[in-house]
Amino acid sequence: GVSDWLFFELEGEYQQAPGGSLEFQAYEVESRIELTKTKAFNEAPNPLDVGLLFGMSVPRNGGDAYEAESRLLLYRRAGPWRSTGNIIIEKEFGNSRAGEVEFAYAGQLRYRLTRNIQPGFEAFGRFGPVDDLSIRDQQQKIGPGVFGFIEVNDDVALKYEVSWLFGVTGPTPAHSLKWLAEFEYKY
Repeated sequence: GVSDWLFFELEGEYQQAPGGSLEFQAYEVESRIELTKTKAFNEAPNPLDVGLLFGMSVPRNGGDAYEAESRLLLYRRAGPWRSTGNIIIEKEFGNSRAGEVEFAYAGQLRYRLTRNIQPGFEAFGRFGPVDDLSIRDQQQKIGPGVFGFIEVNDDVALKYEVSWLFGVTGPTPAHSLKWLAEFEYKY
């Protein structure tokens, strides 16, 4: 990170439609601010770690929407258990949905067998636009996953997450595979 409490990320977003090929969709730039200092694994954890994330998604295709996002980040460590919760506010602009502010959430619970292997569950969902909140009419997903970190050396690590998610509302696909691979470099 830039400091002990400020971090920046540059991400690429890919998407694959059923029967289609994997296609690059957007760049994402994010800044994360840690409001509480996360303790080392040999220290007693905070009751709750809190942070903020601000991001901007820039589409590859100029006809697609830009997206501004802010998240309240919550993290709890209790013994081998790790849990995260995100409360998300998003706004798209540059397309027909411009002006709508939407709420969403993301959560994860994992058990730390080792740093490399952490089985658990994830849940993702949307509440919809502020003026028309409805869980039933939005996508809601939950399912098992495996998460972890693989250290390449002291300054480089690979983070991975793989989850098989089940749709729990009508608008949600019955099944989806969510995967994430991050290259983390400490500078």
